[in-house]
Amino acid sequence: MLTYFMAFEQKRIGIFDSGIGGFSIWKELIKELSGHQFFYISDVPNSPYGNKSSQFIRQRAEVLSNELLKEKVDIILLACNTATAEAIDGLRDKFNVPFVGIEPFVKSIESLDLGENNIRPVVLTTRAMHDSVRFKELILKFDKDKILTPHACDNLASLIEVAYKKGLDSVEKEIEEELKPLRDKNYTHAILGCTHYPLISDKIARYLNVECISPCLPVSKRVAYILKAGPIDSRTELYFKTSNQENFETFSPALLSLK
Repeated sequence: MLTYFMAFEQKRIGIFDSGIGGFSIWKELIKELSGHQFFYISDVPNSPYGNKSSQFIRQRAEVLSNELLKEKVDIILLACNTATAEAIDGLRDKFNVPFVGIEPFVKSIESLDLGENNIRPVVLTTRAMHDSVRFKELILKFDKDKILTPHACDNLASLIEVAYKKGLDSVEKEIEEELKPLRDKNYTHAILGCTHYPLISDKIARYLNVECISPCLPVSKRVAYILKAGPIDSRTELYFKTSNQENFETFSPALLSLK
């Protein structure tokens, strides 16, 4: 079967996150925009953002955006719910490049059949996102029927970072302990309000007996829409560095998953 590509211009896409959570959305982006160039900065020395102050997060977001702009990126994706909540408005005011953020996919409740009495969604977020003004505004805007239960997971993002380095088995009990307050509460859906969480969505779904809802695919489509771009007949180039590295290095797609 022949594959046809439209004549899109190759784009340079910048991404940053506090750690490896952005891998969940990067996996969707390289499908939606294959053949383009991706530059990912992981702010590992300061991970996670979920327990940091608003001022600190805004400062880091500005530093990382400047680093990506040195690579002449066409767009910057904040692959972090917490950074989006705290920093995206200021970044849009300061820099002349499009910014796309990622937020808890609260809007997804519009697609649920709320006529069914047993629909009970819970929104899993970091503490900083849970306490942010932006999150409260999302809830007020989309949860008119007050069916959502927001829940802050204080340590889940950090545990997923460890799981990526050492394997899920190394912290599985701790992850279950973090999720335990939500078990046997008859929730039907878990809206994943941190980009780390989709990396263990299968684990969350099994342990809580819920359907997980992730914003990664809709956000990837949003990036493509803003760039007016799609797949092109070229090699997808992935470049990665942590915030304490000077230069980007070529990155293997095989590493975009937990061990």
